[in-house]
Amino acid sequence: MAPVIAQPLVLLVTTGSAKSTTAAVKLYPGNPYFVGHALIDVVLGNARQLVGTLLDGRVYSAEFLPSGGAWLACAGLAAIAIQGWRTDRLWRAALVIGLALSIFAPCAYVTFLWNRLRYLWPFATAWLIGLACLARVAGDVLGAVHSRARVATPIACGVVVGMLLMRMEWTIEDVAQSASGIDRQQSALGRWAKSALPANARVGVNDTGAIAYFGEHATFDVVGLTTRDEGRYWVAGAGSRLEHYERLHASDPTALPTHFIVYPEWFAISALLGAPLHEATVTDATILGGQTMRASVADYSLLGSGEAPWTPLGAIVDTLDVADLESEADHRYELLGARDGEEIASAAPAPDGHVVLDGGRTQRVQDRFVAHLHADIAARAVVRLESQVPTRVVVRARGKDVGMFEIDPGGWVEATFEIPAAQASSETPIDLVAVEGGALTIFHYWFGVP
Repeated sequence: MAPVIAQPLVLLVTTGSAKSTTAAVKLYPGNPYFVGHALIDVVLGNARQLVGTLLDGRVYSAEFLPSGGAWLACAGLAAIAIQGWRTDRLWRAALVIGLALSIFAPCAYVTFLWNRLRYLWPFATAWLIGLACLARVAGDVLGAVHSRARVATPIACGVVVGMLLMRMEWTIEDVAQSASGIDRQQSALGRWAKSALPANARVGVNDTGAIAYFGEHATFDVVGLTTRDEGRYWVAGAGSRLEHYERLHASDPTALPTHFIVYPEWFAISALLGAPLHEATVTDATILGGQTMRASVADYSLLGSGEAPWTPLGAIVDTLDVADLESEADHRYELLGARDGEEIASAAPAPDGHVVLDGGRTQRVQDRFVAHLHADIAARAVVRLESQVPTRVVVRARGKDVGMFEIDPGGWVEATFEIPAAQASSETPIDLVAVEGGALTIFHYWFGVP
């Protein structure tokens, strides 16, 4: 157990966190959008898919495993236990079964099916041992009837090997095709970056390996696997990454990349992708994150443009920037069942025509948080939001209705409501509820006093 204990200790000492960046980014446990029943449902769903589809050689594993073999693989686990009991090696059998069942650990991965099932293959050895044990048990049973029937054991092993070898050509072809796709896209862009970008360029990437290796430039991993502390913002969504980049740009602009080489649909903040410089499109490789990966100049001209309301408010005493993880934590903002993908980084014109870039949360039927107001002093609030259908919204402070307004579809609007002095304090509970119509996309709250 020493290596198991040592690994998180080393991480804690060297990085300040016992959890690896891979665990922070790729595990459902710890993901803010998968808690309670949502977490249980997604992990159990992956487990059912593992047994019913992948081990059975169907769909994603059809080119690697023989079809219909799930029952055989599971019978192999029982055979390991039988052989352990017959040979008085129960601890060894328990260890092998434990290693085999560890294949269910990746069911807790967001990336469960990615990269040609690479997260499952490390556990294959224990399952192969199970098939060997099953062949041995079958041979011994038949040998009890007739001694020559024990030949069933090597014959059964040979059949299994043959069934796997029948797919070897497909497997090798898949590996070759995948390597070719990476070479034509990510490696090619890395080589381009080495020759085309200035030496002091810092490249924002969402697949770091080939681009970092061949590009020989400093990188900024937007996913957070190789850049410290970025993982939590990637997991939270595009809106939170935008708000995080705004904070970085305000405190230390040099911390952000000068260029991006990303899949635009992955990056999901198109406003930060400036002039395109180069791209590589590959349409015949399924291992890649997308067909087109594009190199662009980083454009931060709109960062901070959404920080102030366009509605007159007076002296601002508090601001909640929705999707900004630090701001949400400070205001005890509740996710209230928010799901993965319900974040947005979007730009829209203000009434005076200037473009505003802001991050927000979509599909909100209720917002609940705490506003930091002056005690016993009335405040006026502005909320920036939008709806796809006419929606009536009610606002409550300390459980009492303090405002109601209607939102028309057609773009961003800013609505106002009042917080009476009797409800105002340094910790004022606020509820904003869509009582009629549809869900809201909410970007920002501001609270001010005359």
